[in-house]
Amino acid sequence: MKVQVATESENSLKRGKKLYVALFDYLVMFLFCVILFFGFLGVFHKSDTYTTLSQNISVSEKELADVCVNTKLTSYEENENGTSLVSRERVARNYVIGQVYARFIADGDERANSSVFENVTIMNAENDSYYYYVTVYRTLNEGEFSQSSETVNLDAYLKKIRETGYFDESDYPIMNLDSAVAVFDYLNDSNSSSKVFDDVQSAYSSLAEDAVADFMDNSAVYRAKQQNYSTANERLYKWYIYALLIIYFISMLVFYLAMPLILKEGRTIFMRLFKLTCVNNENQPIVWYQVLIRCACQIVFYLFTPLLLLLISMDISTFVVIIFIRYMRFFNLFAVGTLALVFTICNMLFTFYRKKKKQTLAEFCAKIVTIQDDRTKTITIGAQTIEIQQDTL
Repeated sequence: MKVQVATESENSLKRGKKLYVALFDYLVMFLFCVILFFGFLGVFHKSDTYTTLSQNISVSEKELADVCVNTKLTSYEENENGTSLVSRERVARNYVIGQVYARFIADGDERANSSVFENVTIMNAENDSYYYYVTVYRTLNEGEFSQSSETVNLDAYLKKIRETGYFDESDYPIMNLDSAVAVFDYLNDSNSSSKVFDDVQSAYSSLAEDAVADFMDNSAVYRAKQQNYSTANERLYKWYIYALLIIYFISMLVFYLAMPLILKEGRTIFMRLFKLTCVNNENQPIVWYQVLIRCACQIVFYLFTPLLLLLISMDISTFVVIIFIRYMRFFNLFAVGTLALVFTICNMLFTFYRKKKKQTLAEFCAKIVTIQDDRTKTITIGAQTIEIQQDTL
């Protein structure tokens, strides 16, 4: 029995058919990856390693929460030696002047144009971290702490500042208009009573002093706990990363190396089902190392697959964290996956560059041409030769 392979000088296989056959092959491989990865998760989550890592994370998380609950922040500024704490007196004065200026701006008061307020910035989350911490940070991040019910305990703080009588409780921390006017008058006239200004500055200065002391006491502890927490999470995440990569490589070798060698002539499962086959550039049967080269290229081009696996198996916040975890010093899933997706697109677009043979970049590297399987088999019986069409086999 002889097998004859007939191809034209220009490959008659349509790019559309080639694309959906490649897509079907990929989807089957991806489904296999999903099954293996969920199997890994089921086994891993019952292992002693996972139990130990989870316990370490839980302990670090609780310790970190304890520090966060009791730690305050204060303002920073840039100086010639780098970032440093601002003195509490300066924080207090800047706060008072900034609040007066903000009130005048809000009320359209022309006194906002006074030279007193030259280069003054309205105090907000960007330039007053103490205000930000009290009014924003703890509230927004309440759900991240295991002791969430204890994270927002501002009664003592609010009571302390309200005792001065110069703050509008409905619009904290902006001072009421009367207080702002009184402070402004003091700023313009050193002979007038300074009681309002001194009271406001004293109240805020006291708060800032408490904040600085508390921050300095707790910052080193906080950083240490944060490092422990990050390290424990990173160890767990790397288990997922390496499992994803190993499962991906196994799946690719099964579907793009083992299967084509078993099915012969470099054909994948769907290439066989849709009657496609592979030849070399001279229309001769391919050899095993060409299949290996094509598989190696496809492994690189499809490296976005671990990203998809992670996306369907983890919640979005965990997914975002894991894809930026470094492995092997400088790689991360996001960078590798993004680059691989670009290669995948280029791999298919390359068929337009190789117009006659319609080769993908992987096939070009392996010197393989995918063609329509229009082969015939001939059987010689006595002096008579009978041709059997491929679709009748």
